[in-house]
Amino acid sequence: MKIQFLGCQSKPQDPATLPSSWILEGEPKPMVTELSKEGSISTGFWSCDKGRFNYHYDVDEVIHILEGDVIVRDLADKMRTYHHLTAGDSIHFPKGSSAEWNVQHYVCKFWVINESRTGFERFANMIGVSWA
Repeated sequence: MKIQFLGCQSKPQDPATLPSSWILEGEPKPMVTELSKEGSISTGFWSCDKGRFNYHYDVDEVIHILEGDVIVRDLADKMRTYHHLTAGDSIHFPKGSSAEWNVQHYVCKFWVINESRTGFERFANMIGVSWA
């Protein structure tokens, strides 16, 4: 098996969709490339241009920002705290959580999704993401 060197420079290729009811501002055009899927775990790249939208997580997802930046707000946070994520930052979105994403120019992330929560805490801790 040959090793693949990938990143945002190879740009996610396939259009992804956001339900129109989630879009708050602009016309974000997300793109995605799934790299692997093994059982309940999948990995890939996702990018998006300018736009503000809600995202509702029906799976556990850990992301790592590779390029660009995004301002994220946990919709369950009564204090309305905003987090400015830039290249090198990681964050965990637990299954059932919802967040507002504000992409001011462009963002590209690497993602790991677990459709089953079993074992995900250990994985998140292994890559340095605190478990909520």
